[in-house]
Amino acid sequence: MAVHTPFLPRMDAVASWRLYHYTLPLSTFSDKREGLILQTTFADGACGWGEIAPLPERSKETLDEAKEQLLQALHGKLRSPPFPSVAFGLECALTPYKAPRVRFPLWALLAGTPKAIHEKAIRAELEGFRAIKIKVSNLSPSDAEQAIRPLIGKFQLRIDVNRAWSFDQAVEFFSQFPKSAIACIEEPTHELDRLHDFPFPFALDESLSEIPFSKIAAFPHLTTLIIKPTVTGGSYALKILEQLGKQIIFTGAFESGIGTAQIAIFAHRLNLMENPLGLDTYRFLKEDLLQSPLDFSQGTLQLPSQFNLNLQHLAEVAHG
Repeated sequence: MAVHTPFLPRMDAVASWRLYHYTLPLSTFSDKREGLILQTTFADGACGWGEIAPLPERSKETLDEAKEQLLQALHGKLRSPPFPSVAFGLECALTPYKAPRVRFPLWALLAGTPKAIHEKAIRAELEGFRAIKIKVSNLSPSDAEQAIRPLIGKFQLRIDVNRAWSFDQAVEFFSQFPKSAIACIEEPTHELDRLHDFPFPFALDESLSEIPFSKIAAFPHLTTLIIKPTVTGGSYALKILEQLGKQIIFTGAFESGIGTAQIAIFAHRLNLMENPLGLDTYRFLKEDLLQSPLDFSQGTLQLPSQFNLNLQHLAEVAHG
């Protein structure tokens, strides 16, 4: 059947579709990750895949709301702009899956005590990672320094404060390092009204949905936007953010291997691969929908030519 909505590309070549629900065990903020997988089949036999998995406490829509809207879109009844997770999943599913023959460089995600971070950094270096993100939101400034200082010069560093510190704490802390030592500081403070005066290169993630566009554009030291397509949406939303003229780092939101692979393809298709991809949340899944999990062992990602699924994780919701 032809899937069409005024808010999404027309794809008359789509012959049929199937929608599945999944639940996977997770080892971090929750014990499970839930979402939807949309498989499309085109007239020539090619398949498209999209993952629709709103992130709890970050996405504005719930999974039930996303499913209801997605079904409206699949039946040609969508009359309002889709939720971000729906927009991204549909955009992926309405494009035949074709893996680029490139290796995608990745950020390694490091968190925990300074000792744990150092041990993970050693493993990351052996695996071939050249860029690491260190989460310091649960560390004191002294512990954060112990975690960061030995790694300066060894990796491209992104430090995620996750808005845990005050403006003055953040400025005092990062003043002790050469400006060239850290690529960018992610969400440096909870005092968003003072970001205009933050003197070091910084990145925004969750604050992108909370700060007016006009203010974001005026931040003199904002260098990078952290984009989670599941949370921010597809190409239309990205075009708005691109107007800021900042670097973009695409990151995951604990998607399955299908959604994780599609984020990489999304970056490739839009020619926005100047930065490594932040897809390490995938490694917090205890199991995956893919029979052969994605391989991050060399600090890069090579996408599979096709998806071979563990069907026991999937329950069909609808088809058309």
